[in-house]
Amino acid sequence: MNKIETRNGKLYLMPENTEISTNSVLGIKHLIKEGERLLKQAQKEIESNEKMCDFLRQKAIRGTIIANESLAVQQKILAKAILNKNNIENEIDDLKFSLEIAINKVDLEKVKSIETNPFISEYNEMFAVSSIKAKLDLGNGSIHNLSNTTKGTFDLENANTYNKATGEIVKNGTRKDYNTEFLIRLSRLYILDVKPYLKHHLEYSKNKQAYLDYIKYAALDSEIVKHEGKKEAIRDWLNALPLQQAETKDEQETNITEIQNNFDNVNINDVYKHFKAGLVDKKHLTEQELTQYLKVAFELKTIPETSFNIINTTTKQKVMRVFYNYYKNVAGKPHGKKDNYAALLGNYFEGYKTENVSSNFNK
Repeated sequence: MNKIETRNGKLYLMPENTEISTNSVLGIKHLIKEGERLLKQAQKEIESNEKMCDFLRQKAIRGTIIANESLAVQQKILAKAILNKNNIENEIDDLKFSLEIAINKVDLEKVKSIETNPFISEYNEMFAVSSIKAKLDLGNGSIHNLSNTTKGTFDLENANTYNKATGEIVKNGTRKDYNTEFLIRLSRLYILDVKPYLKHHLEYSKNKQAYLDYIKYAALDSEIVKHEGKKEAIRDWLNALPLQQAETKDEQETNITEIQNNFDNVNINDVYKHFKAGLVDKKHLTEQELTQYLKVAFELKTIPETSFNIINTTTKQKVMRVFYNYYKNVAGKPHGKKDNYAALLGNYFEGYKTENVSSNFNK
């Protein structure tokens, strides 16, 4: 286990064999960009408060009581703004430090290729694509099917190539075909249409996680979508994602009341509320992933072949704290069961080991 001390004292634990995905690197880079955007806002807030302090200071020199009181209040606001900026800078430093570690564990060429061209692999059913086609003779025995009319206002055109004689698909539409059209249409939308557009494709997407990753790591940082108002609309939509996903009909979604808690004696609704607040609301898991996790961990008590992935976190301590608080505060810290509760994290989530989690429970 590598123990790495950062400049501001935060401790990162990263096993040498930890698997870091390409999306993990893209996610950290995305958070750094967001942090730099917030840092600019924080600097503007400081400058505005400094001007107000200068103005009130001049009035205070004249000896008015009200001006002195107002200056004291404004100075507190300024101090808070400076503290906020310092905190953002520290977070950015931590993210950059984590990035330096992560990039040593991934294929940099793959990261670079996705950053420069996030359309390199076959279309994986991320978007709502029209099934209404118009035949276009390519002159070589094939036809290219394009959408003449869409079944929905926000559907993308179909871009599969078919054999003219057999009607079979010669080539599937690639990400480049669909993603480019998706971004171009997004860039041309009115701001009020951005959220309905994003929601429409989420509802009809057959690969929701790939779609959400694409929005976070490609669409939001894309040079095609330059309008800051539209980017802000995308951020607002992403921040409201748990609510949006709750409204999305998904055949795989299981009603929480149908899950039985065979792990301990805690009411399943209380289990759900705790982990929803700690994992879903913090954007570490989706609502659907949490439901699936509760099904296998608490009802079936079986370890799946594919582990769940925690996202949008740069330190494991915060996630471990969620599971420790369940063990201590919700379950009541049952005697001799610490390792069992540590296994709720260690046995089911990528990058966590039960023995390390259990050891962390002792701190």
